[in-house]
Amino acid sequence: MELWSADRVCIKGRFERDWGIMVDDEGVIQSIGPRDQLVANAKSVRQYSDHILLPAFINPHHIGFTRIFRGLFDFNASFQELRQKLVWPLSQAIDTELFEAVYRLALAEQALSGVASVGEFHYLHNGYFKEPGRGNFGELLISIAKDMGLRLNLVYTFFDQGSSENTRAFIQPLDSSLEEFQALYDRYRNDPLINILPGVHSLEHTSSEAIIAAAELAEKYDTNFHVCLAERESELENARLQYGTTPLRALEKMGVLNERLVVINGTHLDEEELHMLRDFENPMVICPSASLARGDDFPNTLGLIREEIPIAVGSSTIGMSNVYSVCNEIQWLEFSQRSLQKVMNVLCSQTDITSLWELGTVNGATALNLNSALLMPGSPADFMLVRISEVGFRPHFKYSDNRFLNQLIYGWGNQVQVTDLLVQGRPIVKNGYICSDLSDSIYKTETWSQAVLRSMEKSAGKTADEVPTETPS
Repeated sequence: MELWSADRVCIKGRFERDWGIMVDDEGVIQSIGPRDQLVANAKSVRQYSDHILLPAFINPHHIGFTRIFRGLFDFNASFQELRQKLVWPLSQAIDTELFEAVYRLALAEQALSGVASVGEFHYLHNGYFKEPGRGNFGELLISIAKDMGLRLNLVYTFFDQGSSENTRAFIQPLDSSLEEFQALYDRYRNDPLINILPGVHSLEHTSSEAIIAAAELAEKYDTNFHVCLAERESELENARLQYGTTPLRALEKMGVLNERLVVINGTHLDEEELHMLRDFENPMVICPSASLARGDDFPNTLGLIREEIPIAVGSSTIGMSNVYSVCNEIQWLEFSQRSLQKVMNVLCSQTDITSLWELGTVNGATALNLNSALLMPGSPADFMLVRISEVGFRPHFKYSDNRFLNQLIYGWGNQVQVTDLLVQGRPIVKNGYICSDLSDSIYKTETWSQAVLRSMEKSAGKTADEVPTETPS
């Protein structure tokens, strides 16, 4: 038994002084309470002065392979154009070595920001390989996460329609998706760090048969299924052409609008559609900085709050969102509403500050069917330690009221350091450094990026239509 203690331990929004958490050899919390009452039963004690101990963050929507495209979006074009002319072609150059390298860096970045549990929206099924499934990327991603010690929620995303040439890196026949999902689920169903869920890429790239199949898998295995829905106005038009109605109503016509559905972004859902979601109580996942970086609109945040639909924040395409932290996402969400409403503390006027903190913890756990968002006996020991002697947290207000939690959320910036992160009791970040060796991953991604730059030199100053689409060798 190991006792972890700090100046303050956050228990259900309260910052308890000189408390500790007792963790057993399986990485499960056995007891929580005043440190002096627990220390006698501990084999070892880890005491952190000038720190607070908090539940680790949960990112319910992450697309890790897009990290490889950072710095390439410098053309005067829409995100949709860049996706088709840059991201999709270059994704066909991602082989197993590059896949492993970029995902080790992407997951390390998540861990360093205090994220213990990642919901990976996995639809890079083929990459470099021309035959669907040959890269076995789902299995590889799981092995990477397990080696690094992170909790991975693989949202196996069905992507079975679209131009075969443009979407060659992603498209996978429905029968292949079902077979691979089943194999992964059976293999990892009892693994404490791995969770397999079905997902739907979009109405544009996922057939109605595949959407229904994903919903049936969620029902069969008593889990949620994630759907990117109504992100852009073009998707509304596609839904009207394909289904004769709006995206959410199309799901209703298919019979899959139920309590297992987790909508990602839902930017253009109307008021009636938000009301349709209200009774199901699942959170909607919003990715503020990624939406802004792509030039997309924001969802109707106040509409979600009025309908009492929980909100969880995610990172989405981290190739566009160059800096990610959960508190920064909450800040963007609040600040965007201040700009629209012309008043301060928009979200906090609708809900209490403890609920605001849950956007990055409890609500993300609900979206992923997890129980690791709270520090309590019987829960996995997923927590982080944050140094509070940093200038961003000065002056300190009373720990006993909401002012400090407010300060923690809105004072969280680049100078804030997550010094330690534990997942299932295992140190993943220690003294501010990731515990995994990333040197080989850095070398491989740098080699790839130099090849890309050489192939793009001739396109400097050109429009998106003139960007070379050949992939680097």
